[in-house]
Amino acid sequence: MWLASQRASCCGHLFRSFRRHFLLRLSFFSCSAGRGGARPATAEPIHFMVDYLRCSCGFTETEARAASKHYAHLKSPENKRPDAVLRLLMQVGLGNADIKRVVKSLPLLLLADPKRTLEPKIRALQAAGFSGPEVAQVISINPRILFRRDVVTCIEFWRNLLGTNQYVLKTMRKDCRLLTHNLDKKVAQGLSLLRTLGIPDHKMGSLVRERPWLVSANPDKVRAFVEQVKSLGFSPGTGKFKDALCSICNFTRCSLDAKFELLRSFGWTEAGVHSVVWKFPAILRYSPKKLREVMYFLLNEVECDLSYIARNPTLVGYSMEKRLKPRFHVLKSLKAEGIPAGRNDFMSAMCIAEDTFAQKYIIPYKDRLPKLLETHHAASAEVCKS
Repeated sequence: MWLASQRASCCGHLFRSFRRHFLLRLSFFSCSAGRGGARPATAEPIHFMVDYLRCSCGFTETEARAASKHYAHLKSPENKRPDAVLRLLMQVGLGNADIKRVVKSLPLLLLADPKRTLEPKIRALQAAGFSGPEVAQVISINPRILFRRDVVTCIEFWRNLLGTNQYVLKTMRKDCRLLTHNLDKKVAQGLSLLRTLGIPDHKMGSLVRERPWLVSANPDKVRAFVEQVKSLGFSPGTGKFKDALCSICNFTRCSLDAKFELLRSFGWTEAGVHSVVWKFPAILRYSPKKLREVMYFLLNEVECDLSYIARNPTLVGYSMEKRLKPRFHVLKSLKAEGIPAGRNDFMSAMCIAEDTFAQKYIIPYKDRLPKLLETHHAASAEVCKS
């Protein structure tokens, strides 16, 4: 009887504590039922972390329920670590959306020890030269870096390979796992393979910045890409080889064959296509829609010959909206007025910087064609809207 009464008293105390805890928390965060959607009727007991994630991290009901399985072992809502972790993340500079994304990708982060686990890693990132906002970006991209013991060694390795902390950040955005790869095994083996295949060390950093997954990809897949690039006549020690590899590794063999077939459909021979790709490997990166639109414009409106485009394939890479159409409009206007500059080489007019273009093709004729600059800007704006 005494034991039963003690259990009943204890249960009553825990219930009151639990209820008091969440009434305070719900009041503090003004968490409304509408924020996460109506809670579906269910006989399944709701873990207290469901409400915590909804109120403190902005999770929907569904998101909170999915994440709560990671906290199933918690028996009491009195654990203060989640609050401390959230405060620390806010102090570092993460916004609400960043915090939600970080906790969603790594729910157990809320149970980490801020003093012993998280703060030392944050200090290590700061000591490595990352500014406050950059530290927040690193954590936002991949919070698992906060559980890596060799943070300093890891940062130093990638900075030495890629060049700067800014390059490390940019590369992380392409491969969020960059700082959590095993350096001694996966990364070392990947770099060794690339060297074996002929990639020189002075090209390695720029290659990894462009396609970081190459250092962690399946070796057979990497070999196949490299051999394919070599078969097109590219030498591994050249910059064009890197450009070609970065372009080709975006595609399966079937997709790449379709891209070559599309280039042939414009009228180029097999040898012509290879010549274009050799001069401008990045042409393989563009979508079929982009290629068709630019080629139609160059062939039918500008009236370029296929041989001219083959000699100047970088024309295909320029933006129709920001460069090709607005500048072509200027050249046409000048030509219509009998101004010699309007007959200048098309490629020469397209490849220069915007300021240089204005100084050469617009400003000298502002008295004769006062609306030319205005028309040029209007053409650029109009095309951008379409």
